[in-house]
Order: sequence, then C-alpha cells, then structure tokens
Amino acid sequence: MKTKAALLAILLAAAGLGACHGEEEAPFVLATAQELLEYPAPLSAAETPLAERLFMVILQETNLVVILRPITEGEFGSFQVQAISAQVIDLQMLAAAIVLPAVAPEDIVGFSTDLVAFLHRMVNEISGFAVFTDVLLP
Repeated sequence: MKTKAALLAILLAAAGLGACHGEEEAPFVLATAQELLEYPAPLSAAETPLAERLFMVILQETNLVVILRPITEGEFGSFQVQAISAQVIDLQMLAAAIVLPAVAPEDIVGFSTDLVAFLHRMVNEISGFAVFTDVLLP
C-alpha cells in the first residue's frame, strides 16, 4: 500500500510540474529502476525497449494523470486478426494501453469523445505508429 501511495504522490507532483510548464499533451517517460539506481547519470531510453516503457500523460485541464504503455506492432496485428468489429478492437486496444487506472473495454464506452481522442493520440505517439487511425500522429 505504501508503494502505491508513493507512486501516486510522485505522479501527482510530476503532473503539477508538467502543468506548470504547459506540457499537458506530452507523454512523460517513467524512469526504470535501473535508471533510478544510475541517477544522476544521463538517462538513456535506448537501453530499455520501447515495449517495456511506461508513460505518464496529464489529462488536459486537470491535475490527473494516466499511465500508458505502447502497443507494439505485433500486438496491433494480433488485435486486428480477432475478426471483431473495428470499434470493439479499438476499445480493447485502448484498455490494453491504459496501465493505471485499470479499465476494461466496457468502461471506455463511457469516456467522452474528447478523452478518447486524446488518449488515442497519446498511444499513437508513444507507440510510434498509427495504432488508432481516427487520429493522426502529433
């Protein structure tokens, strides 16, 4: 429980820092344990594969954050092969990309269209390709 409280405190502090600098639409890479051990040496994201990285995104006009992970091209292909409607696949992929808070595809149906578009844009950015074709890469 203390770990979750500490993580939340760090995320909220980072969210406040990001909001102060007007970086509301930029995903922030979360440090790995190895990077914390090596701090203050320069951080090298190249050493940790993109698929293993987590990103913090500040929700616009709030002090709230969401932790996202990239969708790999292989995972994207697996979702596409499921032969379900494209709308259901998009719900499943977005739910898979949201690490915290934990959500299910049926939860996403209740999200505002602005929030869904924002999260789609952020997942596209951190994944490095158009996971969601309804929004362009920034």
